[in-house]
Amino acid sequence: MSGVRVLGVPIDSVGGHIGTVFGPGGLRAAGIVEALHAEDLGDLEVVIEPPVRDPVTGIVGAASVLRTTEVVRDATAEHADPDGRLVLLGGCCTLAVGAIAGLKRRVGDLGVVYVDGHLDLYDGRTSPSGEAADMPLAVALGIGPDAWVEAAGDEPLVRADDVALLGFRDLEEARGYGSVTPDDLPGLMAWSTDDLRAGGFADAGAEAATKVTRDGKPFFAFLDIDVLDESVCPNDAPVPDGIDWPDLTELLTPVVGDPACLGIALACFNPERDPDGVTASRLVQLVRDVVPSD
Repeated sequence: MSGVRVLGVPIDSVGGHIGTVFGPGGLRAAGIVEALHAEDLGDLEVVIEPPVRDPVTGIVGAASVLRTTEVVRDATAEHADPDGRLVLLGGCCTLAVGAIAGLKRRVGDLGVVYVDGHLDLYDGRTSPSGEAADMPLAVALGIGPDAWVEAAGDEPLVRADDVALLGFRDLEEARGYGSVTPDDLPGLMAWSTDDLRAGGFADAGAEAATKVTRDGKPFFAFLDIDVLDESVCPNDAPVPDGIDWPDLTELLTPVVGDPACLGIALACFNPERDPDGVTASRLVQLVRDVVPSD
């Protein structure tokens, strides 16, 4: 391997300079670069604003979301290394679209292991908030708002059978708002938190990695920390009955440790909800445990 590179994407889909915008800085202060013996590429100059829902696309800060996607895409394509690992520090889930688009530009077809307490399959009509963070997986699959799909590449970035969606707990809520759900996406590996507990976290991670690497494709891992229970990881969008840190480590170890894994994005860490630094320290320990060293 040629090593680990760290790149910050300081955005929050609520809009403006708040919340998860400060995530990359908080993780650096907690020592994530040193823990990974990584090359620090700094932060991208991106922002989501204004905090107003666009009437056409249904996205809060729509024009800036599209620009952010393009900036993240270009930077990811430039800095990703098939022989190393790229660690993206979020910022909110919105970054996932640009990351997947950039990796596709760099390596061609790829898979995605998407670990999140939410489905992230809303579009501009069904999202109750209009926040871009409700929609990244839908956009990557080509079923999100048209303008965002076009900005990402004007076609699906991945197919449903190239994706493993793990840890969601909002199925009934999403269905109630009219969102696309895993039932609408044949081929998608979709394991809720209950499914992970029943099947075993390590086994689920290994199965997910095997699924998305068929035909020799590389893949990228995405982590929204709201997959964790709020009692062990305060976050901006908690969903009841999440998992604990040891469960997450078990889940991610066979994923990020797979030689075909191009890296991982860490999303939705808000230092304002972590005044004692416990969550930041746990995230640093997590990546140190699951990202292979040279």
